[in-house]
Amino acid sequence: MTLQINLCAGDLAYGERIVSALAATHRPDVREVVVVADACRPQSTPWLHAAARFPRAEFGARLARLRTLCASLQSAGIADRVVWLEPDPAALRRLNARYAGADTPRSHDHLGHAFSAYFLGWEAARTRYVAHFDADIVLWQQPGFSWLRAALAALEHDPALLGVSPRIAPPPAQDVMVRVEAAGSGWLPAWPLERVADGWRSPWFSTRCHLIDRERLAAVLPLRPARGAAADHRAASLDRWLAPLFAAGRFTRGPRRVMNALAARIPPFPLPPEVLLHEHAQARGFGCLYLGDPRAWFIHPDTKPAAFLRLLPRLLAAAGQRGSCPDAQRGVSGVQFAAWENFAADA
Repeated sequence: MTLQINLCAGDLAYGERIVSALAATHRPDVREVVVVADACRPQSTPWLHAAARFPRAEFGARLARLRTLCASLQSAGIADRVVWLEPDPAALRRLNARYAGADTPRSHDHLGHAFSAYFLGWEAARTRYVAHFDADIVLWQQPGFSWLRAALAALEHDPALLGVSPRIAPPPAQDVMVRVEAAGSGWLPAWPLERVADGWRSPWFSTRCHLIDRERLAAVLPLRPARGAAADHRAASLDRWLAPLFAAGRFTRGPRRVMNALAARIPPFPLPPEVLLHEHAQARGFGCLYLGDPRAWFIHPDTKPAAFLRLLPRLLAAAGQRGSCPDAQRGVSGVQFAAWENFAADA
């Protein structure tokens, strides 16, 4: 197994601490720790004006700091390899075509979130199984337990699984994975969730944290959306034709209601990797298992206000090292900042 963690310029404030914690937790179970570093500036879309959101000079400065951070992680032995996703249109086209069937140089999805970096994470591994983490995940794993070994056993037992994840939240009192109705639960009611012996099964995949079988995945590539290859090709063509208008910010200026109505008429492209995985898995009969074992779970900040950086040492100490958390966090994946403010770090 390979441990693979995504890092981008937006992760600078917390990336080193979280990557170090994840590497230390998983080092006994993996052959290699690989950081995939995203050097690509998100492109403009109908919902995002890159020049305003990611000014080129500011992004360049942050990217330089990211390169320094990655070199430090590697020289310290925290990461064995750093693989860079560079803004190379030809390389991006090849990677995206292999995994998403989309011959596009876009590195990010239609909302400006990571796209190609997830594919490179699977591609860069040298083992059959790759455990992926985003760089903002705080994971608890009880000493002596390995969620990776439990996940590997599940994958080997069930050929209809593409991936396995630990619990996406601290276990609540009820026999449920998450409290779906709670704000920040990390799960939408529309996503199927079936209770099975080892946890919960769903065609919805967590791209934040999972162990995936690369051989099984390779056999069903590329990931096709439910709208079909022809509709996806039309969306790609429209994206290419309208790209100059997106870059000029034409869809992010003017009356918000009017701009939203115009943007809504443009099919989103590219779709997020988790959407592609979900829709492709449903069509092919594959699924993801979310382990029920309470000895491993993670939490994730849905937003990153100043409180996240202030509370991160407490999150890593209490949740990451002792598996403790405030009651309001149980059954909820999104970090409950208000509850953590009053939670003792040594509880």
